[in-house]
Amino acid sequence: MVSKKDNQMVRFKWVDDDEDSYFEFKIRKDELTGEVALVITDFAEDDEKEEAVDLWDTQIAELKHALGL
Repeated sequence: MVSKKDNQMVRFKWVDDDEDSYFEFKIRKDELTGEVALVITDFAEDDEKEEAVDLWDTQIAELKHALGL
């Protein structure tokens, strides 16, 4: 973990990665509607983008299942 703000965001960097890539989770709340969103930022090579999106979709589906959503 390289950065965090309580109840707002957390950022991680791969230990063996020499580049400035990271992945980050942010919680955003819309002030008008009150809706809450999880925003994920991740870096991937162009040829790996589809795999990365599929991975995060699967992980979020598992999280929602564990939370009973």
